[in-house]
Amino acid sequence: MSHSTHTFLQIHHRDNVLVALDDLARGTAIHFNDITFHLNTDVPSKHKFTIKALKPGEEVFMYGVLVGVTTENIEQGSALTVNNVHHAAGEFKLGERKTDWHKPDVSQFSQRTFLGYHRDDGSVGTANYWIVVPLVFCENRNVEVLKEALVGKLGFKQAKTYETEVEELISLYKAGRSVE
Repeated sequence: MSHSTHTFLQIHHRDNVLVALDDLARGTAIHFNDITFHLNTDVPSKHKFTIKALKPGEEVFMYGVLVGVTTENIEQGSALTVNNVHHAAGEFKLGERKTDWHKPDVSQFSQRTFLGYHRDDGSVGTANYWIVVPLVFCENRNVEVLKEALVGKLGFKQAKTYETEVEELISLYKAGRSVE
């Protein structure tokens, strides 16, 4: 089977699994680093498959961290599933946090300009864009919840289309009236 160089991704160099970027069929040739192997199972887009064979009890690393332990033999090029991997996590602790900040010397940039926002008080600013890319489907809802919370609290919430009209219809319905 043919192989495009953009059909899978290793997210972190420590990972022992790859992420399918497209639906990959059983038998697809995978050319990764200095090895070539064929998939033993179909691997749906955004699902993970092994770079090498794993025995029961071996650790699975994704995103550079421990995410699971194998529960059975998994052949090289096989999809990870809830049946062959059990959740596991490495120890986590916060290190020493450095929170002091010292204003840097920016005098060398005093004559430089940029396209930013000029505020009424004479200060300037830039637009800040946050890009969040969930790497697994189960995080999509969490990202949406965070977005809703932040947009409202940061003052960017806009009235939803037809929200007022729907509230009026509900109110009329409860009162036994119609819009006419």
